[in-house]
Amino acid sequence: MKLVAAFVMLLLCASSTSRAQSLDQVDQLAHAHKALDLLNQLQAISDEQAHATEFSCLKAFGNEAFCKCLSSNLPMRISFADYISIVTQSKEQNGYDELSDDVRKAYDMVPAVREQCVSRVSGAP
Repeated sequence: MKLVAAFVMLLLCASSTSRAQSLDQVDQLAHAHKALDLLNQLQAISDEQAHATEFSCLKAFGNEAFCKCLSSNLPMRISFADYISIVTQSKEQNGYDELSDDVRKAYDMVPAVREQCVSRVSGAP
């Protein structure tokens, strides 16, 4: 996400160096500004969700390292409540077959994230 924002900023700087800009250049600059605004909004949403996940995790487990790892690595679609449901219930109980393909992909990532975070906290390889 930061790499894309840097690229957009580079485009903005390059396009603003010439004095006389064509209408196409002005339109491109406007689109670049809109893209940057959207990226900033997405980053804010992502940061807010990660913070909410970490806070909920800390309330439940009280392990800062584990919760930081979890909030940094869970897919954006997965809230802390979703995480708890995924790791404590079967796919059938969670209605896995009715989920969209995108949600199933995020769901399927959760066990590996859990193992990664548990290993990191326990010091296991």
